[in-house]
Amino acid sequence: MTIYRRLHLEARDPARNCFRLWQLDAQTDLFGRHLVQITYGRIGGNGRTISRSFTQIHEAERYIRIAIARRRSSPRRIGIPYRVLIDEKWPI
Repeated sequence: MTIYRRLHLEARDPARNCFRLWQLDAQTDLFGRHLVQITYGRIGGNGRTISRSFTQIHEAERYIRIAIARRRSSPRRIGIPYRVLIDEKWPI
């Protein structure tokens, strides 16, 4: 089974000068490897990108679940929740 997932989150609080972006892209390549790419940083900036490759789909899904759980804890960590702007998921 192959996967495709795109998730785009933003946390904005002008009073605290906090403008954060977090984006996840997951897909399966032509060789059957599962690729997960996470981009994060300040909105309008260059940001940073982390890319991971997995041979097993359950490993990629676990990595994605952990990354999303970390974003859910943002009110406790940074004082602002992330808003979901794009959430697309397709099993292909």
